[in-house]
Formats: sequence, structure tokens, C-alpha cells
Amino acid sequence: MLPTLLVLLPILLLVFAAAVILLLARWRPSYGYAWLIATSASLLAWVGIYLWRLRMPQEVVLLTWQSTSFLSSPTLRVDSFSWPIALSLVSLMVAVILTASVRFQSQASSGPAWAGSLILTCLGLVAVLADNPLTLLLAWAAIDMLEVVLLLTNVSGVTLSRQVVIAFATRVIGTVVVWWAFVASLGSGGGQEFGGLTPDAGLFLLLGVGLRLGVYPLHLPFQQEPPLRRGLGTVLRVVPAVSSLAVLSRLPAIILPQPWMPFFLGFAALAAFSAALLWLVSSDEVNGRPYWIISLAALSITCAVRGFPGGSLAWDLQLILAGGSIFLYSVRGWNLVYLPLIAFLCLTGLPFSPAASGWEGLVSGHLPGLTPIFIAAVAMILLGYIRHAMRPGDSLESMERWIKLVYQVGILVLSSASVMLGLTGWEGSRTPGVWWSSALASLLCGAIGFYARKRQFLGQTAIRQAALPTASQGVARQTTRPGRNRWIASLYSVLRLDWLYWILSRIYRSLARLIISFTTILEGDGGVLWTLLLMALFITLLSGEVTP
Repeated sequence: MLPTLLVLLPILLLVFAAAVILLLARWRPSYGYAWLIATSASLLAWVGIYLWRLRMPQEVVLLTWQSTSFLSSPTLRVDSFSWPIALSLVSLMVAVILTASVRFQSQASSGPAWAGSLILTCLGLVAVLADNPLTLLLAWAAIDMLEVVLLLTNVSGVTLSRQVVIAFATRVIGTVVVWWAFVASLGSGGGQEFGGLTPDAGLFLLLGVGLRLGVYPLHLPFQQEPPLRRGLGTVLRVVPAVSSLAVLSRLPAIILPQPWMPFFLGFAALAAFSAALLWLVSSDEVNGRPYWIISLAALSITCAVRGFPGGSLAWDLQLILAGGSIFLYSVRGWNLVYLPLIAFLCLTGLPFSPAASGWEGLVSGHLPGLTPIFIAAVAMILLGYIRHAMRPGDSLESMERWIKLVYQVGILVLSSASVMLGLTGWEGSRTPGVWWSSALASLLCGAIGFYARKRQFLGQTAIRQAALPTASQGVARQTTRPGRNRWIASLYSVLRLDWLYWILSRIYRSLARLIISFTTILEGDGGVLWTLLLMALFITLLSGEVTP
């Protein structure tokens, strides 16, 4: 009974804290009490999840029942693959709450947002710990529903609301595709667990995961970043992505038929390179957040396709920990440069760094000719990290001493977790990796940064101009002097795929008008005659097929 309680206690604690915060927001609003409750629950959950390491592996059956598609009951499993991601997710939640101390005045009503973040983190833990497809799909469904509710209650405007609905529909389609993959695998003689997935079904699973992430085909869940707070916005972006990627580390070594390998690896390389470039030239780290997620997700998928689950796990952890460090780094100064610097060193993948084990999946295996593309992508990810970390931000000078301390501890929680997991997180995590590839990526990062700084290629003018809405671009062109950054603006516009979204929206509107016109004809005075005519044509076609 004790091991089962040990696994469920951190999850239940997060849910209980969220419920208390919502009750306080309803009956007795208090920002300080909500922050204390969220901080205490997150820290206790972190300690509880760290204690999981004492008893691994563990399995906890949530419900004993059978479905028509899967024979397994909803079950959680703590092992060397799920534990590092679970600890990283709770570390992110701790960092979100602690760093929120510097934004007290601008977040007067953050209680409900923190409650939503706690529940979303809880559901993310369930998805990461899922021991079978049924548990994973149920967790995905709950995450998607909660995400769309949180987004629709925090965004305004018809455009953003439409993007939220489209993103939700895309993730639902991805979930259905993954469900079909496991059903097809079971029908082909595969096992009921993740390790029993057949290669033919693995094709659908990767497609479904790609749809949920925006990697296959290359697209963004949102064409514009919703105006959310750094804390809730980071949790909303990271948790659904990691919950989708966590399944990759549990898959068998061969998850694709041989003929499909070049196709998926080629698209992964394209997604990694394009998203890394967009991350590099983004106006700031918050606007570049979706590109960060897509680029790291593409690296994780590449490792899984090539049969390196440990490498996939390494990039998943960097997506959470290094990404959280830069996204929550809103208050800055030269005395705080060490905060993102630690996360940057963890991200490089240099020997014995936390991301070192991720390089083997990028430079080994099928299609070694893609290695330069992945090295260039990682170099741009590193350079973008430095560029965004060096941007000016708010100052700690006017804040109280305890706020300064808590804020720095919040960022250090993520960096410390990254170092700890890189050393002892899973079997094979403490490794020199492929030293020459990580060194080459670091040198390329320095060379590109030096050249761009000398030539002033990474200025903000062209980037802002490319990101402006269409209605205001005319004013921007009149007030902005053409310069060397114009090619960045053009490339930024092309890689964002705005042109593709515009074409698809025009096709959708044309089809909608056609359907409306057709409906109007059938519902008009001559609708009965048109219906009889269509029935006659249909009967004629059927009789023509039957007649020998």
C-alpha cells in the first residue's frame, strides 16, 4: 500500500492545492495565500517525486476495467524513463510559482491561473507515467480539454479564439491517429504495451504525435502567441508537448518500416532547422517559444526514429528545463547572467553534460548525410538561447530582498534538476556523447554569433517588421529604412508558413461558400425538383454499374 500511496500522493497533492486556490479565489481572494499554497504544494510534490527513485520500477493500477479496444486497465509506471520527465515537469511548476514573486503587481488575479497550471501539471504527470496506450489517451484527452478551456478564458479576439479551436481540433485528430495506431498494432499481433508496437503501426503513431506537436506536417499550433502570462503560458506550451513526446522513449528500437525512414527523418531535419532559425531570429523568447518546442521536439523524434530512446529523453528534458529557464527569466542584470548560463551549458551537449546522450541519435543511424543539418540546427538553438538571454529586461533593484532570493532560487531549481538528471537520471545519461558533434555545434554557434554581430544581421527592425500584422506593415515600411536585415524578414515570413495558412483559409472559405450556395438551392422553391433530379442521376449511375 505504501508504494502506491507514494506514487499517487504528489498527484493528489497538486489537485488538492488547485482546489483550495480556486475556493480562495471564489470566497476569499488573497494573492499571498494562493502563492503560499501553490509554492508549498509544488515543493512537497517535488520531494515526493524525488523519493520515487527509492522504489523503481513501480506500477499502480488506477482502475480495474477493460475497454473494447484495449485489454489493459489504466496503469501508471515509475521507471528510469518516466521518472526524469516527471521530476522535470514538477521542477518547472516550482520555478513558475517562485519566479512569479517578481510579477506580483502585474498578476493580481493569478490564483485561477496557478490552479490551472497545477492541474495541467498533474495531468501531464499522468500522461508521462502512463504504462499503456489506454492511460495515455485518457490523459491526452483531459489535457486537451483543460488546455482549450484555459486558453479560451485567457485570450480575447476572434482570431486568437479561432486559432485555439483549430489547434484543439488538430490535437484531437492526432490523438485519434495514435489510437488507431495501437488498435492496428493489436490487430496485427502486437502487444498491449508500448514496447509491443509493430513498425507498420509506428508510422501512424509518429504521424499522430507530429500532429499534436506541429512537426508533421510543419506548422504552428498558434500563428500568434496568445497574450498569456509567462508562467501559465509556459506551462500551457510545455506540458502538452512533453506529454506527447514522453511516449517515444518507451517505444521499441524499430518503430518504422524501412522505406519510410528517409521520409520521416527528412521532415524532422526540415522541422528542426526551420524552427531553430525562427527561434534565433524571433523578437524575444516568448514569441519564439513555439519554435523552441518544435525544434527540440524534432530532435527528440529523430532519436526515437533512429532507435535511441535515451537520446529522445535527453532532448525532452532540455525542452522542459532549459526552455523553462529562459522563458521565466524576465528580470535580468549582469549579476544574474549566471542563471541562463548554467542552462546553456547543459543544452550544449558537450561531454558529460545533460544533453550529451542526445547527440548519438542525431549523428548515428540511418541517413548520416543529415548530420550537418542537425548540427546547424543545434548551433542556431544555442545562439538563439544566448541572444534572448542577453536581451534587456526588468530590474531587481527596486524589489524586496526576499523576492530577489526567491526569484533566483526559482531559476536555479531548473538548472539544478538538469545537472542532477544528467548525472544520475537514467542509464547512459552520464556519457561523453559524440564529443566532436557537440564541439562543432558550439564552435558554429560562436562563429555565426560573431559574424552576425559584426554585420548586424540580428537586429530587431526586420524581425519586428516581419511579425507585424498586415494592416500595419505599410506604416512600418514607410518608417523603416531598408537594410541588411531585409533577407531575414523575408525568410522569417516564408518559414512561418503564413502563405500556406492563407491559401488553406481561402480554400476553406471557397468550399464554405459553395456548400452554402448548394444548401440555398436545395432549400429554395425548386429544392424538391433538384432533389428528384439528383436521385434520378444517382439511380442511373447505380443501374449502370449493375448492368452487365
